[in-house]
Amino acid sequence: TLGVLEDHGFSRRLSAIAASLSEVVRSGGELSTAMARFPVEFDLAVRQAVAAGERSGTLPAVLVRLAEDRLKMSERRRRLLTALVNPVITVLVAFAVVWILSTFLLPKLLVVYQRLQIDLPDPTRRVLAVFGNLREHAVHYALAAGTAWGLLRLAVRRRGPRRVWHRFVLALPIVGKVARWSAYSIAFRTFGMLYRAGVGLLGTLEHARDVSTNQVVAEEFESLLEGVRAGEPLSKSARDRRLFDAFCRSMIETGERSGALDSSLDKIARKFDGSLDHLFARIEATFTPALTIALLIVVGYVVYALYLPFVTLIQALSAR
Repeated sequence: TLGVLEDHGFSRRLSAIAASLSEVVRSGGELSTAMARFPVEFDLAVRQAVAAGERSGTLPAVLVRLAEDRLKMSERRRRLLTALVNPVITVLVAFAVVWILSTFLLPKLLVVYQRLQIDLPDPTRRVLAVFGNLREHAVHYALAAGTAWGLLRLAVRRRGPRRVWHRFVLALPIVGKVARWSAYSIAFRTFGMLYRAGVGLLGTLEHARDVSTNQVVAEEFESLLEGVRAGEPLSKSARDRRLFDAFCRSMIETGERSGALDSSLDKIARKFDGSLDHLFARIEATFTPALTIALLIVVGYVVYALYLPFVTLIQALSAR
């Protein structure tokens, strides 16, 4: 398989990665060890799942599951970008029109107004003041935004600030749901996949904690792990600590009683996948049109304010 990817990769980068992996495997090394050479392409969750599949002899099933997961994540990103592309295009076109008007036409019109001693309409003065401020301080605003972003990136590398930031993200109306449900989906799917591959309960919980994309969610799995280490059943640990939601706790308890915990964990992951799909469908159906309308209103006011001087000037010249 690696040889096929090496010879018929979709890109030179993919072919080079496949060649490197193939070299390690042919020399007797493990695939998970070879993947560690490419941490960007194969993150910690992928390497841990592959290592578990190698140890348990279920590597083909693990690779198929990983491929399915990546396809789902790619589809979510595509849907989210699709939901935002129309408003972004509207904003770009509108700003291009406004920039042309404010840069080339209005300066000449202002000269005519000054000669005729005509006051600019109030909407036009407000819009010109805003754009003038942006042009004058554009570099400062860009530097401030870049500095703030850089400081945020540095801060979230530390556990305390990262926890505060992740808790803030979870509190946001729509973004919070996407962040929480995505983190749950990845963690529970990893949990179930590794448990099915034969990894012990403590090991699967550690992996689920480590692959969580949100610090708050990771701490929930850490709390669950502490209960299991203390000898508590998984369902009791989740119930006593009020972790996750009622559906998750119920499915965990059902899985423990029936001896099919891996299937219950998969059902939890699919539940959050379905919730995400439904949320993205709602975004596409309601949020994107509403955002587009709001942007059109703002842009329409700006264009109105920039065209208003032409009408006022014609009226003033006709009166004279």
